[in-house]
Amino acid sequence: MIKEKSLLFFLTFGLIVLFSCNEKNKTVIENIDAKSEMQQRVTSLNAEEIIDKNATTFILVRHAEKEKDVKDPELSEKGKARALELTRLLAPVKFSGYYSTNFRRTKETAEYVASLRYRGQDVKIYDHKNLKGAAKQMKADHPKGVILISGHSNTTPKMINILTGSENWQPLSEFDYDNLYIVSVYEDGLSKVRHFKYGASNH
Repeated sequence: MIKEKSLLFFLTFGLIVLFSCNEKNKTVIENIDAKSEMQQRVTSLNAEEIIDKNATTFILVRHAEKEKDVKDPELSEKGKARALELTRLLAPVKFSGYYSTNFRRTKETAEYVASLRYRGQDVKIYDHKNLKGAAKQMKADHPKGVILISGHSNTTPKMINILTGSENWQPLSEFDYDNLYIVSVYEDGLSKVRHFKYGASNH
């Protein structure tokens, strides 16, 4: 009897995890095992596994670490190292477009990645004050493509909420630089978010 109850518990839990989604927004959220910081941190990505050709894929990051006490700062040495790690991690991905807000730190972060698979594509600027319009234009310009978006601690989660029609994502802390989000958006309104950690820990 105990074994049967245990089995039922794990089956129920598994189904909850598998189908955990917001029915109103049709958003499925997938996370790496949150029990261990080391388990969360990815060192490689399989492009064929994370990119669904039936969806438009958005890969979102906050800019890497920046210089302090400077107006419109560049990336710091630590930030450049993180941007290099991001470039290495995303090397298998074939991007359709690269986007950044009009700030040096976000543009530099995107330019690192764009430089690896440069095909005559510049990093395009999107309006951080009109994220809905930017998301709509990106989807129109790159249907079923893969898009990199370099943003900020507040614009990155806001953009994910817009893409998924949800309110699940809250602003990052000032010291949070190691988040990588992969958002698949389908034509029927379904969306899926995969949340990873990459590079050096913030701590």
